[in-house]
Amino acid sequence: MFKMLSDPAPTTTVGLSNISNGCPKENRPLINRTFLVMLMGAGLDSAIADPLDTDQMEWIRIVEARDDSTPLGRLLLALHDSVAAMEPFDETVADASDPAQLAVLKTVRMLHNEVLYADSYLRF
Repeated sequence: MFKMLSDPAPTTTVGLSNISNGCPKENRPLINRTFLVMLMGAGLDSAIADPLDTDQMEWIRIVEARDDSTPLGRLLLALHDSVAAMEPFDETVADASDPAQLAVLKTVRMLHNEVLYADSYLRF
């Protein structure tokens, strides 16, 4: 909304890993990646992020290139687009039987405060 308040719009930058600070090491990359896709949908201009996280770089490529050639790509684009449109995320675009997509869905629910965060949120 800050971008709508002034002309020219201010640029936005985020320290991406702050969202997952204090989480177990194995959960942090997925939380960071998912949140980044959501932030990109909200108009993020830049992020202080781990450039060596190849999966993160792939997720950025998928969103920027609008690559819907894979099920995960379609899910990430749906998430990005729902945030950009300020609409609820339609979870039916995901295949919950695919572990990678299910992990993204669980992370979105957690980031939307639909479920409480626990270190074991991906196991349930």
